[in-house]
Amino acid sequence: MFRPVRVFSAPLLATLALLALTPLSQGQPRSFTPVAGEPTQGGERVALVIGNASYTRAPALKNPKNDASDMREALTRLGFHVVELLDGSRGTMEEALATFRQRATGAEVALVFYAGHGVEVSGANYFLPVEMPVRPTAAGFDMDNLAIPLTSVLDVMALAETQVVILDACRDNPFDGTAVETSSGGYAEVTSENAILVYGTAPGDTASDNADGRNGLFTEALLAEIHTPGLEIAELMRRVKARLRERTRYMEKPQDPWLALSAVLPFYFVPTDGIAGIERQPVTSVATWARDGKAAYLNGTYGQAEPLLLQAAEAGHVESQYLLGRIHLRGYEGAPSDAQEAAHWFSLASQQGLPGAQYFLAGLCGGGWGCPRDDARAADLYQRAAEQGLPEAQYRLGVIYEAGDRGRPQSLPEAIRWYRLAAEQGYNDAREALERLARSDRDARSALSSLD
Repeated sequence: MFRPVRVFSAPLLATLALLALTPLSQGQPRSFTPVAGEPTQGGERVALVIGNASYTRAPALKNPKNDASDMREALTRLGFHVVELLDGSRGTMEEALATFRQRATGAEVALVFYAGHGVEVSGANYFLPVEMPVRPTAAGFDMDNLAIPLTSVLDVMALAETQVVILDACRDNPFDGTAVETSSGGYAEVTSENAILVYGTAPGDTASDNADGRNGLFTEALLAEIHTPGLEIAELMRRVKARLRERTRYMEKPQDPWLALSAVLPFYFVPTDGIAGIERQPVTSVATWARDGKAAYLNGTYGQAEPLLLQAAEAGHVESQYLLGRIHLRGYEGAPSDAQEAAHWFSLASQQGLPGAQYFLAGLCGGGWGCPRDDARAADLYQRAAEQGLPEAQYRLGVIYEAGDRGRPQSLPEAIRWYRLAAEQGYNDAREALERLARSDRDARSALSSLD
């Protein structure tokens, strides 16, 4: 079960944003230097990082280069010797793999991280080079000669003591509309002896590229945990999974990373005794920060709540992001109201689908407070919150349609529909709006009578 670490919801041609390497001019990877001579000495930890984003004949991706660069920095700090390639062609990817084979031979750990488009075709998994065509020729697709099979990557690492493959993949379907047959979930399951395979989502699922953020959601969660000492890979992935579930719980389908183990030896990014230069921090649960911060917020002690909520919010806890926005919107002792900071936190929580955050952000965008005025965005945010059942947003959307405001056409039937939905939840302003309209409109009278 070979599942990449970043997730795009799309049909079967899973787009993997996995291993990120840096290209040089004239087709050479910028930070890729071939290694001549003897294989790696035993005890070394080596990594190949590839990030493919600037596809010439497939949809370009936003985050694979960031994912690759941030993973390179993290792995270097953890003592890995890293080869990096960005926007690799098939030729430069093959060259990087050949060089990495030399480094991986005899290594204690060989790790590959890939971010970019990936696909499963006829039961085989492939990483797509940036020049990969998305339309078949008269002879069809010869994937083995156009893309990089995952099996080739595993073969390159076979002589290392421990092999780790991390796949963060944007898995929408660049072959959509062609005759290429792909699986519904993106990548097929793969097993390999003495290997650890880490996927950004569970088998058969798709993943989100997090287009509004710097990193894919999986890589974001992995980077937050990777420096923690004493976490064996299975425990590390449990923590990453908890972060991802919290981060995506308001999305249509939460994202669940997946781990496949055939390795006998335990694997730690940072052993219990740590690595020189990495300060060991006490492990504090995000849930604890969120719980204590919320309790302080509900008590009205905002100065005490703010630093706790900030820690949880920076770790991706959506309710903490929302409450932090509320605190900055109203201000607290010694800290005046800050609409720009409030808009920042509401925006992050809104991206995770929290309706309350969407509602408050809509108000800020509609008034130009803390962010540029944008009537269309305000209406869209109200709509997203209203569709999730937030009565305040349903009422506001009714007001917009009644007036023909925020770029929406005037529509009394739409206004009545949203007023009725809000009134059904006991929202008094919506009921009063229906009573006002019922004096002259039969549909409004009917909607009003349905409430009784």
